[in-house]
Amino acid sequence: MPSTLNAEQLLSITKPGVDTYFPPKTIRFDWTQKIEPYELTAEECLVKFYRTMEVNALANLIGCHRNALMRKAKRLNLGSRNQFKTSGTPYKDELKTLINMYSSGKCHKCIAKQVNRPEGGVKKKIARLVKSGELARITSPKCCKP
Repeated sequence: MPSTLNAEQLLSITKPGVDTYFPPKTIRFDWTQKIEPYELTAEECLVKFYRTMEVNALANLIGCHRNALMRKAKRLNLGSRNQFKTSGTPYKDELKTLINMYSSGKCHKCIAKQVNRPEGGVKKKIARLVKSGELARITSPKCCKP
């Protein structure tokens, strides 16, 4: 039957120079402290900059560990950071221009120059619009051909 150790025995089996067997208590981060340049609390900074700053940069600004920051964000229901990342900016303003130019017979290259987008992106966007039925397919664009 195993015997229990008393405090003196525990101290004798620890490493030399270590005062106690148990690790010291950690201090929790104070989310109500003010952050100097912004005059906001740490929690307010987290909510304000969560979508725009990288996690490590925000943790350094606030002065806490990145894991503490992510746990607090989860408690505040700020959501996953991945949901804010988009692969590209949407074609909100350029969509009408793109549709009008394609319908008038312009090629992908000319449309891409006009809407300031890559040619491959314009091709994919037009293919998606044709597939969804918003655009009628044009067999041969006639603007760039001699």
